[in-house]
This record gives sequence, structure tokens and C-alpha cells, in this order.
Amino acid sequence: MHDFAEYAQYLQHPLTLVGFVLLLFFGVHRALLRSGVLPPLTESSGSRVVHALLRYGFIIALMIILLGFALEAYKTAHKGSTPEENAKVIAKTTNWFLLTDEQKDAATLNAISERDRQNAAGDVREIEDVLHRSGMKLTPEQLTGLGYAYLVSNEMDKAKTAFLDALQGNPSLTEANVLLSTVNQLQANELIVQGKLGEARKALDAAKGYAQAALYNHYGDTGLGDQLGFVYKDMAQRDIAANDPVSANQDLESAQSLFQQGLGVKANDVSALNGLGGVYYVRSVSLGTNELDAAIKAQLAALKIVPQYTFAWHDLAGALWEKYQREKPPNPTTLFQTRDALDMMFQLQTSGAQPPIPPANLREMQSIRAEVGAEIAKLPKGGLTENAASHFQVSGVGTGKQLQVIKNALVQYYGYLRGLGVTIPAGSVKVQVTPANDLYQSSQDYLSFYDPLTDKIFFKVQYADHTFWPLRDYTFRALGVARIPQRPALIAILSGLATYYPSSSTNNPNYGQDFAAHLDQFRSLDGIQNVQARNASPDGSARWGSAFWELRSLLNRESADALLLLAWQQTLSADTDQPDSIAFASRIIDLHKAAGGDKGDAIRQLFQRRGLKL
Repeated sequence: MHDFAEYAQYLQHPLTLVGFVLLLFFGVHRALLRSGVLPPLTESSGSRVVHALLRYGFIIALMIILLGFALEAYKTAHKGSTPEENAKVIAKTTNWFLLTDEQKDAATLNAISERDRQNAAGDVREIEDVLHRSGMKLTPEQLTGLGYAYLVSNEMDKAKTAFLDALQGNPSLTEANVLLSTVNQLQANELIVQGKLGEARKALDAAKGYAQAALYNHYGDTGLGDQLGFVYKDMAQRDIAANDPVSANQDLESAQSLFQQGLGVKANDVSALNGLGGVYYVRSVSLGTNELDAAIKAQLAALKIVPQYTFAWHDLAGALWEKYQREKPPNPTTLFQTRDALDMMFQLQTSGAQPPIPPANLREMQSIRAEVGAEIAKLPKGGLTENAASHFQVSGVGTGKQLQVIKNALVQYYGYLRGLGVTIPAGSVKVQVTPANDLYQSSQDYLSFYDPLTDKIFFKVQYADHTFWPLRDYTFRALGVARIPQRPALIAILSGLATYYPSSSTNNPNYGQDFAAHLDQFRSLDGIQNVQARNASPDGSARWGSAFWELRSLLNRESADALLLLAWQQTLSADTDQPDSIAFASRIIDLHKAAGGDKGDAIRQLFQRRGLKL
């Protein structure tokens, strides 16, 4: 007989091994019976033996089946992971950890797109699967990265657990402390809305402790200081809800000090500006101070830096509405500014690309919006024109007649844009007619331009008789020159719209004269996606403007104007992997078809003839 080890390899499968054991068991008994060692059984005892064999045989068979299933389940759950999978987990958690430096506070966290949230959810499921199978241990930094992925995918409790596990390994890990502060702050805000003030206070105390721990290790970090400032502001709102104005005022003073400290280090700290405006507003509304103008000024300053800052639009609308209600007599300009701020907030909210406003705050803004609409309806006929006139402040070296003609053109154009459905940013616009030899920042020559930092339009006196220039630059403001990523291809599209709309409003394809004349002439779009930054404005004006004018001829003025606006708004808020020019042109076609239009193929051919590969 060969060595048993030679056959043992065939018994590795559980079912083969069980069969071998059963064969051995019954083979031994069969040999015993044949050997005569066992005495013959009587009829009655034989019956009992048979019954016992059947009973225990069934039990043994059932146990073998159940154990087989259990063994297979155990093997499936503990089949381990490959080195490649382990390396992938390390890479993913490390990458998420690195991302924590970019998005520490609640506002930027909420600004994450839905697509990124879905990607985060996919990552955490993959990481969880490998960790479950491998049993590998993550470093505190990797745990923080995993926690941040949970946070992005809106899994707060799991995020909190991961951050706490990270701090067990490294109590001074700044990123884990900051994000734990954020989690507790967000949960506290929800508890305040639910009226659970005691639980909210505990969460805010925890948020404060984690923020202080992070700031202790990185004193002077404006982001960490801002985070702690928002915690103090939230604590003040909790104190107000609990009828404790003394504690509320102390917390607001602490928040104000931290925000001002941040602005002292970094003048364009938008979180600090938004937080400071919030402090002024809360103190004005809840503690009876008169700081609404300071609140409005701080929010406008934040919006000049980041025009898509949804929470700043929310806070600005609230401050403007409170100001309007206090004014004696009520000022229509403030009312229209409130409406514009609300429109912008809701536009950003519905785009899905910006921070979602909490449901309770959103309901409050919807209520205010209804009240604002009711107030506007009470205004005398012509109130909109009066508001438009106050919207523009025209001055400079031109004659009085020139300045008045410019203002009249702008007021008329404002009404045209409003009629299209353009949400005009709040605040007045200064239009400055400058000397012929004026240089931008004392070094650069120019013809005309809009400066979003000062909210001012500049153009030279030699062009004062031609209103195309202020209208074109105002279009940049109205459609969002400061609201978009500064990608040349997008600037080219916006420049084309800024040339097209003034021309369309006057029914004159030659309104742009030398700069963008003859929009009714064919101009190619070939290569427009790769346009250089220095050429984006002139190329976009002439080439896109020409394509838009042909679209106008194909449809009609009203349809083309409205279609282009909607396509532009959706292009700004969309998250796509397509090149900007292709995405914009494709969206025009899709929107036309969705509205029941029958010229989708003709529009496609329009762009293809001009060199776009759709």
C-alpha cells in the first residue's frame, strides 16, 4: 500500500473528507459484523438498533450539512484580501486624508458636488469590504481619511467613529480634531432646529473642545480660528433660544474676535467675512443692536471674493430683509436688493453644485421670498424702472448729456435682461468714464472693462457716445464673470454672450462696431476650446457672437435669447467631463428639443459647420 500522505491531498475538500469518514465508520462496523465478534441480535433488539442507527444517522447527516454551510460562510467572509487590494485601501485613505486640508469647515464641506459624494460612498464601501476581509489596521492619518470620506458621503456617525479612533492613536492630529469639531457643529445645528437645546449644548461644547485642540497645535491658522468662531456663533444662537442673552453676547464677542483675528492675517478670508457678518446680524436681530449695515457690508465683501458662496447669499438676504422692515419709510431699493439676493441663493440651491441650505433655513427663506413678492406687488407702477435707475451710478469726464445717455441705455438694458429672467446681483453699479490716457493699475491700457472686485465699469471717454461698451461690460456682471472658474473656454462663451445680448436687444448685428461688428457674418469656432486666456475675450466676442446671431435667425429673437441664457446657467452649474464649448453647444440642442423644438438637427449642423465636433 502506498503512503497515506500521497492520498491525503485529495481529502482537502470538506465534502470529500466527510465522505471518507463515513466510509471508514461504516466499513469498520461492517468488518465487525462479519468477524463474528458481535453476537447475533434478537428480533426485538435488532429493531431497536436499526431505529437508533436511523435516528442518529439522520442527526449526524443534518449536523454535517449545517456545519458544511457554516464552514463555507466562514470561508467566504474570511477569504482574505490581495496585496493589491490592501495597497489600494492605503492609497484611497491617504488621498482622502490629503483632501482634508482643502475642506475643513462646514461651508466648503457642503459645497461638494453630488457626483463627489457618490464617489466617496463608492470608496468607503470598497474600503470597508477590504478591511472586513483582511483585518488590516489603519494609521491615524488613514483613519482620518476614511472618516472624511464618510463625512463627504453624509455618514456622520461612521465619520465620528473613525475620527475618534484616529485620535486614540494620535490625540494631537489636527485634521481629526478639526473634522470632529465640524461633525459636532453640524449635529448641534440640527438639534437646535429640533429644539433639543441641552443636547445641542453638549455637541457644541464638544465642537469647541476639538477646535481648541486643533488651534492649540496650529495657533494663527485662520481656518481653525474661523471654525472655532462659527462654533461660538452657534453657541450664541443656542443661548438666545434658551433666553440667555448674557451668555449669547459673550459667545458673539468671542466669535467676533476670532473672525477679526483671521481677517488681520488674511484680508480675503471669506469664511471670516461671512462669520463676522453673521455675528453683526445675530446681535442686531436678537440683542437689539444696530449693526445691519455692517452685516450687509461683510457679506457683500465675501461675495465679491466668492460669488457662489450660498450661505453668504442666504445671510445677505436675511440682513437686507431685516433692514427693509426697519426702514422708515421703506426703501424700494433695499427691497429689490433682497429679492435679488434671494433669487441668487435659490438659483445656486437648485443647481445642486453649491452648499445645500438646511431645510429649516430654506423654509424661512421661502417665507421671506413670498413676503418680498407681496411687498413688490404693492409698489406703484414704474417701481422697477425707478429701481433700475438707482442701480446705476454714472460719472466721469464725459459731458452731462453723454452720461445721461449712458445711464438711460443701461436702465433700458437692465429691463431687457430682467425680462429674459436674468438674476441681477444685488448692489449698485458704478460706471466710470475715464480720460483717454488712463491706464488700469497705472500700467495697462484698455478700452473698456468690468472690475468685479470694485463692482465698477470703466470705459474711455473717446467711446462715450457708443453705449455698446457699458452694456457689454454690464452683461459680464449680470451673467457672472466672477462666478465661474477662469477657464479661457468659458470666458470665450461669456464674452460671446456679452456681445450678442446688447446687439440682440437693439436688433443690430453691427452694434459692436470695430470690436465685434457684423455678427451676421460667418466665423469659425474651430479650436475655440483651446483658446488662450489672452485671446478668450476678443475671439469669443466675434466667433461665439456670430454663432449666436445665426441661432437667432434660425429661431427668433425671443426663443434664441431665452435658450442661450438657460444653456449658460446650466453650463455653469453642471458637472461634466466634456470640453466647455462642446458641453455648452450640446446643452443648447438638448434644451431646444426638451422644450418641444423641431430644429435640433439644424442647430447641430450650425455648430458643426463652424467646426465644433458634436
